[in-house]
Amino acid sequence: MPADAAVKMNVGEKRTPFSQATVDTGTLTIQGSPMYTLYDSAGAVVTGHSAQAVTGFDNTALATVRVWKLLDSTSPTVLAAGRYRIVFTFSALKSADSLTEIFVREVIIYVSAIP
Repeated sequence: MPADAAVKMNVGEKRTPFSQATVDTGTLTIQGSPMYTLYDSAGAVVTGHSAQAVTGFDNTALATVRVWKLLDSTSPTVLAAGRYRIVFTFSALKSADSLTEIFVREVIIYVSAIP
């Protein structure tokens, strides 16, 4: 799956990676509880970051909706320098056809040991 975006951060920092979904006609309304999973460079799930609730999401009908996670590189697991992938999964109701679509979005996170 190609990444939708990339984020750079240093060890010890907090950042808020986000992803979004857009429709050409009508609006999207996120349904349920969006989730995220964080993977290390080997593709293994990072401890404490498997199928967790996101920090926030747009909770109103919009043409472009976002989901985000306040990612702390020191908790619940210390992230070593390296490349990670955060995968957001959420469903949204499309007003144009009243169908619900599941969105899976990936953001690459580069953690650096030196600022």
